[in-house]
Amino acid sequence: MYKARIAVLYGVSLANDLFVIPLILIIHVLWGENLRWEGHVLCTNLKAASWPRDPMHRLPLAGWYAHWAGTTFGHAIMYGRRPSHLTRVHEHVHVHQMEGAQLKGLLLGLLVLLVTGKIGLAYLIWFLSPWAYLVSNWLVAILRGVDWYLDSAHEEHAYLTEHVLSEMAVTPYEQKLGILQKYI
Repeated sequence: MYKARIAVLYGVSLANDLFVIPLILIIHVLWGENLRWEGHVLCTNLKAASWPRDPMHRLPLAGWYAHWAGTTFGHAIMYGRRPSHLTRVHEHVHVHQMEGAQLKGLLLGLLVLLVTGKIGLAYLIWFLSPWAYLVSNWLVAILRGVDWYLDSAHEEHAYLTEHVLSEMAVTPYEQKLGILQKYI
């Protein structure tokens, strides 16, 4: 049953996964190491001496990713360094958020297709839905007068999940693993 649900999530997210899975593979070939699956998500770590992470690299903009822990691209994650359990949970929360945004976009796209018959517009709505989700969260944060990135709703949710799990330090290890598996 788990595999069937994952297949449905990949179907729902196909519009973006056709773009992000090749993207993470290109990132891995150019700068990555340790390509692996974390649950149903393809992940890579950036090498320490790679252009995005190493400020001393000879190329322009070297080290632009040096202080980032990870970035989620739909069903793909790029980690800036070896991820902690909490970083992995944080990024997998974003995977869940993107899956929800893709489902909303697919449903809205199907509605537009039924009403207008315009398949291109329907696909565009489906494809742009996770990006619209992110941009709308950033704009709301700006309108609230707070940090556009760290105080956006999707980041607040991921950091809150991290915080709650970090507070569980007194929880038995086996129980923590069960909780972490919910997010990974």
